[in-house]
Amino acid sequence: MTKILVAEDDDLLRDVIYNILVLEGYEVFSTVNGRQALDSFVSVKPDLIVSDIMMPEMDGFELLKEVRSLPLGVTMPFLFLTARTERTDVKKARSLGVDDYLFKPFDAWELIEAVRTRLNRRRAVELFDTRAAHLQTVVMLGNVIEARDPYTAGHVDRVRRLALSLGFALNWNAEEIAILEFGAVLHDIGKIMVPRYVLTKAGLLDDEEWEVMRQHPQVGAQMLEGVDHLRLAIPYVLYHHEWWIG
Repeated sequence: MTKILVAEDDDLLRDVIYNILVLEGYEVFSTVNGRQALDSFVSVKPDLIVSDIMMPEMDGFELLKEVRSLPLGVTMPFLFLTARTERTDVKKARSLGVDDYLFKPFDAWELIEAVRTRLNRRRAVELFDTRAAHLQTVVMLGNVIEARDPYTAGHVDRVRRLALSLGFALNWNAEEIAILEFGAVLHDIGKIMVPRYVLTKAGLLDDEEWEVMRQHPQVGAQMLEGVDHLRLAIPYVLYHHEWWIG
């Protein structure tokens, strides 16, 4: 469940925020000032912080500064609640790395939309970063396999580009495109089990050698079965070759 940490010294407003967000399905942790919120931050590990600016003991600015100084808080979405609209406050908050503002008074829908927007943006960033990291590993593996088969130099990149062009033409979403790209880059990963003399043979393959070659999609699919973030790419690996022809 998505967790939200709220810092607000106004008891009535804090309760209203709590009830609105709980009804939206969030797990909400309420605190009465910045100091209490900071003390709860590490144990709660929230997905978003909603904080008032003017609070006793530790105000919102100081809370934001302290959160940003922690490894867990560097990219933490932070939403300010404030009735103060002076340019100096906005400038200071931006310099500290605030993500957004919600000016008082606000209604339930404004709060819900502000929270939802920040959470969606964070998920998009996390998806991109994770995909990029995985893609680097996947490309490395694809290059290793291709290096064993000099006669198909550039083949992996060509398949990747053609697959992505088709996916974009079909208006696939970002997740589908990511899986397609993984599958395209790794479609020949099963060739790791094919003897090098078969891969580099200049003439036609004999029946036994051709049978070995035909097994590489199955081998590749079995290799990906144990990797959670690659398992959805198995169909692209398994069905790209005429291994089933007798």
